[in-house]
Amino acid sequence: MNKGGMILEPIYLSIQQQATGNRIRELLEKNGYTVKDIQEAMGFENPQAVYKWISGRSLPSLDNFLILSKVLHTSIEDILVIDGDIVFLWEGDTHMKNVWDSKELRWQIRKPWKLPRFVFENMKYSWQRIVKGYCDKDLWNIEGWFMDIMPNMLQQFKENRHGSPGVLGTDYVNADGILCNDTCHEEWDKILEEMIFLFGEMNEETCKKKNPYEKELDRYRENCKNQAFTLFAKWFFYLWD
Repeated sequence: MNKGGMILEPIYLSIQQQATGNRIRELLEKNGYTVKDIQEAMGFENPQAVYKWISGRSLPSLDNFLILSKVLHTSIEDILVIDGDIVFLWEGDTHMKNVWDSKELRWQIRKPWKLPRFVFENMKYSWQRIVKGYCDKDLWNIEGWFMDIMPNMLQQFKENRHGSPGVLGTDYVNADGILCNDTCHEEWDKILEEMIFLFGEMNEETCKKKNPYEKELDRYRENCKNQAFTLFAKWFFYLWD
């Protein structure tokens, strides 16, 4: 196309659906909204559409994007993640999420006048983590914070521990009825691995089970959560090295 002496080349863009879902989730947490809040703002009878947005299974319509931008006090451009944007994902991360979220920084760079506040707030969060072990940012979503950190903590604990609970020691009989005259490290590993698995499955983002029927998947995750906390409570006072 030639207009005013300039040649305009074709522009090809595509929306990164999964990353956009993650972005919507972050904005909800940042603004203190729940899925139910957004459901009510949209006038939906159930929250399934909102869950599909934040999980990256579908995108809002243009009308719903407009409503979201108003509710979240931002622009549609800031909600959408377009192909070519730098997006940092946390898949495979084995440590507690850093206060200095690279993905969040990427969005702040687009609005440089917000950078000083971003830097100040994250310095504050870093200091809070040092002093208290958690920060205000973690309180935005304690559920998400716990699901992110606990499997990683248990995995590191399993890989670096130096012993096993005494109750799994001398004259302990395992589930197969075999007498174990040792500290039963293998038995403790199995218990820790089960906890790690269950805590991972209760998290929608790391759940390995895929099911087109959302209610069945929700029940599965709920069941994993209940089993995980039952096991966690049983062995709670043995989680030290």
